[in-house]
Amino acid sequence: MACSDDTKTNSSTDELPNLIKSDSLGFALQVPKNWEVQPNTGRPDLVGVFETFQDSIDKFKENIQIWREEIPMPIPDSMYYQAAMTQIRISNPDLTIQASQPIMVDSLKFRGFEFQFSTIDSAKYKVIGYTLLKGKYGYNLTFTAEQSKETIYLPLFNKILHSFKLRP
Repeated sequence: MACSDDTKTNSSTDELPNLIKSDSLGFALQVPKNWEVQPNTGRPDLVGVFETFQDSIDKFKENIQIWREEIPMPIPDSMYYQAAMTQIRISNPDLTIQASQPIMVDSLKFRGFEFQFSTIDSAKYKVIGYTLLKGKYGYNLTFTAEQSKETIYLPLFNKILHSFKLRP
């Protein structure tokens, strides 16, 4: 995967100065300066962008996971969204997944969902996810934060989503 981290700062994106691009996955988005790209070498269709630890007490790196899949035949975006929800439910039957209103970013329609989960050590997390179908490619984005920091990160995740661009 060719993923680069180019720093660009201007007055409208002071909070999101780093432009993350993936030529192989066909997208670009902006993230805060203290977030780092961590490609998944086992899955070339997936890239993660993680916040660095904020202090010695911080135990979780809030993150974005983005992956793309090729769709073998034309389907409506609503069917792609339903397939993604079904896949999550099959993999995690104990989750309560809630649909959220679609979000338009330029001409791109992101269909949203969210859920919460706990780990064995009782840590609680919030996941906000989106699907996007454009042509023969389906994109999936998940934003994960500690549940106790949800109100801090939701506006940031929204800004990051609104910076998402498809690349030719």
